[in-house]
Amino acid sequence: MLVDGTTFVSIRSALRALSADQVARLQFDGLEQIIVPERLEEVRGQLRQIVLVVLGEAERVASMFDVFRLLTDEVRDLTSGWREHGWTVPPVASLPDAKIADRVKETLRVPFAVLSGSETDPAKRRRVVFLPTSGLDYDSFDDIEVVWAARDGSLTPAKHDPALVPFWNAAAARREREAPPQRPGFPTEVIDSILAQKEPESAAQMELLRVWFSADPPRAALEQALRRAGSAIAEPPPPVRALVYLGEMAAFGRMDAPGAAHELLGHAARDGRAFLEAYETSVIQIGDRLAVTAFERPPFRTRPDEGLVGGSRFAREVARTALEHGVVVRGVVCAGEGAVYDDAVGRPSLASPATVRAAEILAIIRQGPAVPTIAVDGATGLLLERLQQRLADWQLDPSPPAGCAVWRLTQATT
Repeated sequence: MLVDGTTFVSIRSALRALSADQVARLQFDGLEQIIVPERLEEVRGQLRQIVLVVLGEAERVASMFDVFRLLTDEVRDLTSGWREHGWTVPPVASLPDAKIADRVKETLRVPFAVLSGSETDPAKRRRVVFLPTSGLDYDSFDDIEVVWAARDGSLTPAKHDPALVPFWNAAAARREREAPPQRPGFPTEVIDSILAQKEPESAAQMELLRVWFSADPPRAALEQALRRAGSAIAEPPPPVRALVYLGEMAAFGRMDAPGAAHELLGHAARDGRAFLEAYETSVIQIGDRLAVTAFERPPFRTRPDEGLVGGSRFAREVARTALEHGVVVRGVVCAGEGAVYDDAVGRPSLASPATVRAAEILAIIRQGPAVPTIAVDGATGLLLERLQQRLADWQLDPSPPAGCAVWRLTQATT
């Protein structure tokens, strides 16, 4: 059984739940701060006897208030005698009898542990155990997470084994499976089949249950957990055709008013999006940086090189519009494959290695002159000739970064 937790409750609240055997084991934690050590066990015995008397009265009288009043009166009579016989520690001995009685009443608490198991009967699934029991006291449970419960009611601490802990506990663990079986059907059917086992058989099944029962689980986490548990219906979608543009302002020119050049860059990006109309696009501008991600979902309706051509025309339009007002923009265009995800505002966006590649190329061309620059990754052969025609007024860099072509628009040309 899993140890859900331990706590204390007033003996008045637990009075009707206590048996004579349980009363005989009560230690009254805190009493050692009131009574001298050599008389501590004797005083505990007296208090246990009072509790047994009160327990019997609870079965006889109609009102529990009379029972509690009897408990208070008995404790006050005892504390008066303890002080007279010198059984209280010196700091407490100087207190009035009523104060000593109040402090003793604070120790009349019952510690207990709450255990939960895997019984099919809900009434037996959770168990309250008053402490101490089976040689285990309240402090013992600080280092115990799981116990073995015998038929006679005794408890034995289980060794630390995460495989014994229920799946919903953070310390639980299960063995990994190299090849989990493929399970057809909808996610709810997969979940129901795991729950029918009472406990998950593998780490993948345990992860799926944790994600499934969490509040508002992320779609990506749920789909991954379903795949790991062997759900065939949760297979990832095919990759999309990806296109990435990264740009930055290298010079503001005459647009020196705060935010003016930035607004101009955003305006140029909005005008240039028409060249990417075959793709779904997402535009993000942070200060002087501009990032455009575009993707085409299968079935594809364009040729693979159309993305680089459209991206290059977009980069040219942004650079041209910005330069009309003296703002210099460098841009990088990369193509590849990627996956679509929902971004921070819930809109479809793109995750692709092309983004990393574009950032690497942008860092390289940033070291060149502060003139309008366009770098296109993978522009070779016939595609390079086609782009050269689109960028006829631009000068092709004779020594570009490996794998890409770079065009610059010099001041003489402008």
